[in-house]
Amino acid sequence: VVSEEPDTIVEQKPPTKFQRIMHQVAVWALGILSFALVLYLVFYFSMYRPLRQEQETLVETNETLEEQLADYRVDLEDLNSEHDEVTAERDELLEDAALYSGYVHFLNLKNDLLMLQKAYLEDDTDSATLALSKVNNDMVAFEPTLTGSNEPMVDVLHSKIALLSTVEADTAANIEEVETIYELLILMETDIFGELE
Repeated sequence: VVSEEPDTIVEQKPPTKFQRIMHQVAVWALGILSFALVLYLVFYFSMYRPLRQEQETLVETNETLEEQLADYRVDLEDLNSEHDEVTAERDELLEDAALYSGYVHFLNLKNDLLMLQKAYLEDDTDSATLALSKVNNDMVAFEPTLTGSNEPMVDVLHSKIALLSTVEADTAANIEEVETIYELLILMETDIFGELE
């Protein structure tokens, strides 16, 4: 059995002028869109993507630098704290050194007063003159230690030592004056130096 197909030929109408124009517009629009897509891809891969990667790198670098800066600030605060502690310790040591230095001058003054008293007791004018010179020097060195409530004692001690400067004065009076100065120093010792360690 052979089937016969009807011969039907559909005749196509030629496209109208409007259809031809629309076809050309569609081809051009597709071409322009394709060109725009190619340009966009070129721009994306050649410009935008590297810029974005660079931006991400810069953001990461910025975050790293901010973390380092925060660490440096903490380190700086620690160093400032240590500096303050060391400065306080240094100041305390300088105060202690000044106090001990003053104490050495104080002990020298007491010792030279005893030497002066001995020279007066032995009626040794040369030794008395030398000891009196040392007492004057020791008093000048000891003066900076006398601060606060003991500051008025500077004038008292100087006036009493000045009385000793007259070697021709009565030996008994000089011995008594040395004892008075020595006793004043003993009374001032605890007040000025406290209990030195």
